[in-house]
Amino acid sequence: MQRIVHRLLDVIYPGLWEIRIHLHVPLERLPSLVNESPVLALRGESGTYLADPMVFQFEGRQALFYEKFLARSGKGVLLAQELSSTFDPLGPPRLVLSEPWHLSFPFVFKLNGVQYLIPESYQRRAVLAYPCLEFPFRWGEPLEVMADCDLVDSTFYEQDDGVFMLTSPRGGGGADDRGAIVVFHTHTALFPQGPWQPVAVVGSVLGRNAGPLFWRDGRLFRPTQNSQDSYGRAVVVAEVVRLETSGYREIARFELTPDDADASHLHTLHVTDDCTAIDIRQRGLTRAIGWNWIRILTLLSRLRRSLEPSQF
Repeated sequence: MQRIVHRLLDVIYPGLWEIRIHLHVPLERLPSLVNESPVLALRGESGTYLADPMVFQFEGRQALFYEKFLARSGKGVLLAQELSSTFDPLGPPRLVLSEPWHLSFPFVFKLNGVQYLIPESYQRRAVLAYPCLEFPFRWGEPLEVMADCDLVDSTFYEQDDGVFMLTSPRGGGGADDRGAIVVFHTHTALFPQGPWQPVAVVGSVLGRNAGPLFWRDGRLFRPTQNSQDSYGRAVVVAEVVRLETSGYREIARFELTPDDADASHLHTLHVTDDCTAIDIRQRGLTRAIGWNWIRILTLLSRLRRSLEPSQF
């Protein structure tokens, strides 16, 4: 029975999400980015997909971090691909983090000379920070940023003598996760374990993070997921006009929507000084059966877990 389930997962889950890296993109070209040719494109093999791409640098090295979702296990693991200064791959991608629970959104944050890998780990009911042992492939035992919480896609931003955490509470899945952005603050010397003080809860369709905050033309922006029609449909870029311990405010400025013959969804945007990373979902099989494949995958994953010992 397990073999049958595995074969079905491979057939209906053929790696439809794709990662793309573009060279430096001016702010005015971001809305049409999906129509431009990338310098690097990665796509998962059958039974997997790749998502949540983020590019980080440390001590003269740079790497692309991303989630690889494994349909057979029903969870994501994190990989890193080291890149040259011209974004050519340096060797094969390597597994950097795997846990008994699902991992995604591989955010890397540098503070006080230390790099931390802070992925989404809501199934663990915690936000965890893994200190870097050797960038980009080796990470130490995690420190607990926040416990007993169901938070997704957390990002961190240093300002003055403190650190802000922008995150979202997980709802029932899919579009239910989009409704709020929660902001916490702690002093730099207390990072990563806090204590964290709540700053604001902003109820909005601009909730869940789609990538790290970034600066362009002297303005601070936050990529957000627009999942009003379906999960991961598009990315709305909001300008952060207030980020203080006394409050938070943002204004939606423009949207990246992949409405063309090849792509139907886009749900991650990481903008750096040198490049822009996105993930898109190819139409392919999903054009014929739409979101039913996700429901099928969920049922098959639940069936698989019922046939195997618990991972926790």
